[in-house]
Parts: sequence; structure tokens; C-alpha cells
Amino acid sequence: MKQGCWRASMCAVAVWLAILAAVVGGNARAAEYTIAPTPAWVRPVAVPEQPVIRQEQLVDGAFHLLIDAQLRATGGEPAQYRRYAVKALNASGVESIANIQIGFDPAYQTLVLHSIDVIRDGVATSRLRTAQVRLLQREAGLEERIYDGRKSASIFLEDVRVGDVVDYAYSVRGSNPVFGGRPFGVSMLRYTEPVGRIHQRLLFDRAHPPIVRTRNTDLVPTTRDVGDTREVEWSIDDVEPLVVESDAPAWYDPYPMVQWSAYPDWAAVVQWALPLYAQRQPPGAALRAEVDRIAAAHATPAARAMAALQFVQGEIRYLGVEIGVNSHAPNPPDLVLKRRFGDCKDKAVLLVAMLRALHVEATPALVNTSIDKAIEGRLPQPYAFDHVITRVRVDGKDYWLDPTRPRQDGAGLDQVHQPDFGRALLVAPGTTGLVPMDNPSQAAARTLVAVVIDARKGFDQPVEYTVTTTSRGGHAEYKRNLYRTNPSADMQKNALNFYARSYPHIELAAPMETHDDAAENAYTVVEHYTLGGLPHASADGRTMTAEFSFPDTESLLQDPDSTIRHAPLGRAHPFEATTTTEILLPMRTSVAERSSHVDDPAFLFERSITLPDDHRVLITDHYVARADHVAVDDIAGYVAHLREAREGLGYALKWSVAKASGAPPPINWTVWLFTLATIIAAFIGAVYLYRWDPAPMAIERRGGPVGLGGWLVLPILGLVAVPVADLAILRTLLHIDADAWSTLTDPASPSYHALWAPVILYECAAEVMRSAFCVLLLVLLLKRRTSLPRLMIALLWLQLLATLVDSALSAPVLAAKDAQGAGFEAARMLIAAMIWTAYFNNSQRVRATFVRRYRASAATEAMPLVPPADTPVDADSPAATPLAAATSTAP
Repeated sequence: MKQGCWRASMCAVAVWLAILAAVVGGNARAAEYTIAPTPAWVRPVAVPEQPVIRQEQLVDGAFHLLIDAQLRATGGEPAQYRRYAVKALNASGVESIANIQIGFDPAYQTLVLHSIDVIRDGVATSRLRTAQVRLLQREAGLEERIYDGRKSASIFLEDVRVGDVVDYAYSVRGSNPVFGGRPFGVSMLRYTEPVGRIHQRLLFDRAHPPIVRTRNTDLVPTTRDVGDTREVEWSIDDVEPLVVESDAPAWYDPYPMVQWSAYPDWAAVVQWALPLYAQRQPPGAALRAEVDRIAAAHATPAARAMAALQFVQGEIRYLGVEIGVNSHAPNPPDLVLKRRFGDCKDKAVLLVAMLRALHVEATPALVNTSIDKAIEGRLPQPYAFDHVITRVRVDGKDYWLDPTRPRQDGAGLDQVHQPDFGRALLVAPGTTGLVPMDNPSQAAARTLVAVVIDARKGFDQPVEYTVTTTSRGGHAEYKRNLYRTNPSADMQKNALNFYARSYPHIELAAPMETHDDAAENAYTVVEHYTLGGLPHASADGRTMTAEFSFPDTESLLQDPDSTIRHAPLGRAHPFEATTTTEILLPMRTSVAERSSHVDDPAFLFERSITLPDDHRVLITDHYVARADHVAVDDIAGYVAHLREAREGLGYALKWSVAKASGAPPPINWTVWLFTLATIIAAFIGAVYLYRWDPAPMAIERRGGPVGLGGWLVLPILGLVAVPVADLAILRTLLHIDADAWSTLTDPASPSYHALWAPVILYECAAEVMRSAFCVLLLVLLLKRRTSLPRLMIALLWLQLLATLVDSALSAPVLAAKDAQGAGFEAARMLIAAMIWTAYFNNSQRVRATFVRRYRASAATEAMPLVPPADTPVDADSPAATPLAAATSTAP
């Protein structure tokens, strides 16, 4: 249980060496090796004579002609036979093959050397008796504070040259007694480098053979029974290399392999682990005292569980003495407490013992920190796991706790972050399989970055640049440990260099500050800088431009190292980040608000630019990771979306030198002249429509309402209100000065969009035209002209059409919420147009009121019908004076 435990600092290695020497010195025994002929049970395998060698596929200049692995597990002492034949193709290859390293565990294994030959020009020379063999104790896990007692036989060969082949064979006898003699293991059928021939042979008891299964290959083994032995064998020639990109997800493992296991299912693995993790006696006095202390200080099971976790994390330092059976068998909890150190399984057993004594349900859980959920594709066996954590059940909720993590000082279990390792095996009676690590406290790691760029003193002065980063969840724990274990000067230097890549003239204004909110599991870092040389002048000196970068956001949107790849791309998930950048300006700005978003199956990125007031710009970037990987077939689209998101990050502000000094901004002649031309065109159109003189609509011969009343009041109010609102909008559009216009329409500007100019000019024209139309209709309404109903209907449908066109043009450059609002507005206009079209076509008041013609000569062309003589009328009804109404010549 080594790889998944929390990594420690190198500065303590010397101290741990001294402690370990005292702890294990009495148990260490001299590791020996022997020399003996190749065992009779080994089947000889020929080295391929003419293998396919591709130099460009080699890593260190050495080519493996043969990798031969044979295992005997047929009763008695198990043995693993290995043979390698490697050819040096250059000087680097000579260095590689002239130094042989063979690892074994002297606590339960014996190394037997069978042969060491150097083959030159087809002639083999034995070096078995002359080679220098040194037994070295190299603790590979010492940096992680793990001592396992393994040794390495280092064999140094003399006189090895380019073109030589080193052919050596050895056996390792014995197995760890902690597994009770049950065979299990994994052997590779493909590597990261080419191999001339791979041979794999397994020998088992025929009466009790383990499960044998291949993975990621269709290769069928040769199986034969010889007496009481079952033999399973594979042989592959000219094996191509398989290289997986380093940023592939942890669970991705495409390498062909052979698996075998005497454990038929996960329940059998649990039965193996139960005796190891069983608490064989009640807590001792010291452990009982700690339990009583926690029980007295905390009343609820959740609080007690939190206190016990913090005690084991903070008071029991991480150190693993994993010699022999202790590689997988934990020490008793009382011993762990007495020593005040232990590895992952020791600390898990201590935490479980304390929680059970506190009447909190707790269970050890075996996990794999490297392959996560891919463990489901492995055969059940103890080596499927590399770490032990604890599952705690409180108030019906399951919490996964890791006592090897740095002390987690959250207010409760819901604030404790635990990485999701996909699947876990609970060491508890009745467990039959892996369980998912569903955790209610497993919230996404979140980061909030608030950047304030304060230029209120003017861009000719140093601009204050303040960055406040608040991390939550797992990211908070990472940052907390990072800042606690590294010098603050180094952290400050790294941060300064990070932002200097975006702002070369950045300087440190004040030391960074850190704030730890343990109760909410939030960690905040505040950085203070100043920016110099931010704006630059145009070639003619009339305008200044300040370009802003967003390094925190850009770091989330970088392309992967390899875009042409064979493996999926691993991504941090779950993760969410929000960056707000507030720019405080010394002058007014009129840059239009806008938003954008990039939607990819692996992530969502949204940006909005708003103006809370005319001296402040607020830019909000929001990033959400949606998946833990990107499939190979989706890489091209993913990279394209990353680039699309990055291309939208640039932001610049332009202003004239006169504007910065307080002088009036330059007039935007493009918008003003276009608006003037539209006004002229609207006037000409209004005159034409004013002279349009259709016949009156017919009315029936009966009394009815007449005059500007009833439901007509609503359209009248609308005709008055619309020009007022349109003129206010037009005023805003005309307020876009020449600098702001250039920022939006200049292709060189980061704020450029090809549709900004059409949108602004179209809206100017639309506001002018609609206002002119409304004024014309008000005149026609007061004159009760026959053209009013028809033109009113035309206005209703034309403004609906104008709204739809405006929405289509604006959608690519405006916020999504604005586009949605435009959709609602269009739907409202459609309903209103349908209702008022019916009203103006069918209303008796409309028919009786709007009867006057533009030309007096046309008065008799279509005389409205008059009611019968006996129909009562009132003085305001059009039926009271049909002749006068029809023959009026007042324009």
C-alpha cells in the first residue's frame, strides 16, 4: 500500500533514516543470492535471429530481442523465472545493458542467478562468474516515508560494446506469506518499446487452477495438461511499442496483459483481508483515554467522527515500515498510537478502532489511487489496491475519510474533501463486490478569482492590480498544504512570474496575504501588484489603447501537449472556476455590453462584459469541467473549442487623448450622417404615406360608437410613448463616440465583431423609422383619415419584422439573456399584432371614425352607408353626420 499515500517532504529523509535504522535493525537479515543452472521446469525459448529493429522506436539505444517470463505455482515454493536478451545499438545502449538491476524482497524471497552471457559476432561468452554483483538496499518509497526492506542485485559487466547482446536469466523463489500461498499476478504482453519476442508461460496445479484472463488482446494461449500440472503459454514476435500520452486519464490502460488469480471473486479478497483488519482486543488504556476525551468534548456522532479524523491526521505522522507481511497486514491500533506513526493501513485501522469505540459505524476500504474505476476490469486480487481509507456512516450518510491526508480542519464532515477513486472494496463481512465512492461531501473543487485593475488615478500612473483567489473543497486543501509546506518567498516569486508572462511591466506592490477559513474549507490568497506601461499610443498620437490579459482564465484553456494522440485526454473533474475582472477607469466609457459562450462536451466557458456604470467595466469568466476525459475522436473539436474560447479573451479599451484630458469626445460622424440620411428618407416616406388616400371602410346601417375613445385609447397612448422611448435609445446610440466605434468595428481591436457596425446602424435606422411612422399615425389619427387603420396594421407587422431582423443580427454579439428577451418581445408583438389587426379590421368605432379623405374630390367615390331613418343616433356618432364626415376636405 504505497502509491496512494500522501507524499512527504524531502527535508525529513535524513531524520526518517535514523528512526528506521532503530526500528528495523533488529529484524533485518542478510539477503543472499545463489548461482545455479536453469531449473528443469523452465522451457527453453530461442532468441529470434532476424527481428525487425526500428531505431526510431528505441528510447535508450537498446533493443530487447527476448523477454521470457515463466511462473511455477504447482505446490511447494513458487518461483518466477526471467530471461532477457538485449542488444546495444549505440553508446547509450551499451550503458543500458552493461548494468543489470534485479529486485527482490529478502524477507521471503531468494535470488538465483542462472546465466549472464555477452554475445559478440555470434559467439557467447559467460560472465556469470566474473561479473561484479552488489546487493544494495534502495528504498524506492523513502521519499514517501515508506520502508519495505527490498534489495536490488546490481550487476556490472565489463567490456560491453556496441552491437553486443547481453543475455541473462535468473529466478526469484518464494512469495509473501501474507497471501497464504494463493497465486495471483499480472504480466505484460506489450511495452513502450519494441520487443523481438515476448514469451509468457504459467504452470499451475491442475486440480486447483486459478482464473487466467487476458486483457486488451485477442491472443489465445496454448493450454495443455501434463500430469498434475496445467500449462498456459503465449508467444508473440515483432511486438510493436505502445506509448500512452502522459496526460491520459488514470483509468486508461490499453496495454495487453495476462492476469491470473486464485481469488474467484471480490468476496474472496474480503475474506483474505478480514483477519488482517480485525480488531482482536479492546482498546488499551492510552487509546481508551483518547476515545473518552473525544466523547466528552463532542456530543454528536458527526462531531466525534470529525474529531477522531483530525486526531489521526494531526497526531499520527505518516511512516510505513512495510517489511514482509506488513506490506499488507496493518499493525494493531494500540501499537500505532504508541509509536505515533503508521502507513495508510495502520492509520485507517486506528481511526476505525476509535470510531467504533465512539459508537460510529466505520469500515476500512481498499482503493486504487492510480487506475480509479478501471479496477473493475481487473481480476480480483490483493494487488488490485494500493491504498486504504475509511468509510464512515453517520445519520444515514456515507463519508469517505482518508486519515493520511494533512489535517482537515473543516467544521464538519460535509466540509471534508475526499478524492473520488471510483470504486472501493469494504473490508466487512458480507461484502461481495466493489462499491462506488458516492459521497455527499464530494463537491466540485471550486476557485473564485477576483481581479481589480484600478486605473482611476490615470493610465499615466502605475495601475493597481489586485488578485484575490479563493479556493474551496479539494482545491482549498491543496492550496493550504502548498502554502504551508513552501517558503512564502518562493510562492510570491512564482506568482509574480506567472502574471509577468501577461504583463511584462508588473511589479510587486505589497507582500501576498493568506486567509484560512477552516470552518468553510476555504483558502484565500490576496496578491498586490502595480502595472506599468499598460496603454500605448496610436501612430498618429490621437488615441490610446490599453490591452488587458486574463492569465488565470487562459491557464484553464490551454491546448494539450499532444493533439494528435492515441489515448483519451485526462481532465480535472469535477472542477469549477469563476474569474471576475473589474476595470476602474479615469474616464467615461460607452463600450457596449456583450457576452459569449463556448459549449463543449468536456467543458463550458462563458464570458460576459457589463458596465455597472460609465467608469467601470466588469468582465466575468466562468469555466465548468463537464467530464474527466476527452475521447480521441473528440480531441479535434475540443481543441477547436479551446481556441475559440481563447480568441474571445482579449479585451482592449481605446480612448482619444482629448477624452482622457476631459475634453469632449470626438463625434462619430458615421453614425450621425447615417442617422441624418435615415431622417431624410423617413420624412420623404412620411409625406408619401400622408398623401395616400384609400376609400373609407364600409359601416352598417345601425348606430354604434364613434370617435377617439373606447379601445382606441390604447393605440393612441402607444403612438405617443413609442417615439419617446425610441428617441431615448437613439440618443444612446448617437452617444457612441468615434473611439468606441473604432473599438467595436476595427478588426485589429480585441472587441471587434463583424456585426457590430450593421447592428448599430440598423438600430439607428429602425428607431428613426418607427418614430417617424408613429408621428405620422398621430397626425392621421387626429385628422381621422381613412388611411389610419391600414397604416396602423402595417406598423404592427413591420415592427414585428424589424424586431426579428434585429434579433438575428444582434444574437452573435449580445448576451444570451438579451437574445432570449428579444424572443419574448417578438412573441409579444406577434400576439399584439394579431389582436389589433382584428380590431382595426372589424371595429365599428374604427369604421365610423376614420372616414375623412385627403382629396375632397374623392369624397363621393365610396360614400358610407347610412342607417335607416328610424335608427336613433347620438351627436358624437359618425352616423349622426355621415355627410359631413365623408365630405370634409380638411387635410
